[in-house]
Amino acid sequence: MAVFLELLVNGISVGAVYALIALGFVVIYKATEVVNFTHASLLLAGGYVIARLHPLIGF
Repeated sequence: MAVFLELLVNGISVGAVYALIALGFVVIYKATEVVNFTHASLLLAGGYVIARLHPLIGF
């Protein structure tokens, strides 16, 4: 049962991150009516920073 709850929480958290990314794309598109891929670049930069700081932060 504990494994199921852990997987459920992990799935919900990953889904929430995907939803925030999608909402960012939608907000940018609705505001400018242009598909802007800068949002994805900033997400990649944020992921890189977290990956590099992983040992210092203590995740």
